[in-house]
Amino acid sequence: MNQHIDYDDLALLIITKAAKVLKVGKPRIYQMIENKEVGIIEFENGTVKIPQSELSKWVQERITYREKKLSC
Repeated sequence: MNQHIDYDDLALLIITKAAKVLKVGKPRIYQMIENKEVGIIEFENGTVKIPQSELSKWVQERITYREKKLSC
């Protein structure tokens, strides 16, 4: 039983990097953490990191599809 591990999914991002990935400000990332929209990993030294998979999940949960065409 050979399982493929995608190491990108295991990446842990600092707050600044997570904000850059989503193209939002750091306050929005902190708000997402406080609202439990994304999970975090908190290390013994107080460092907080966000798994990249949490950001992917957050984006996937917000994708919507429209039936009508958008006007330009």
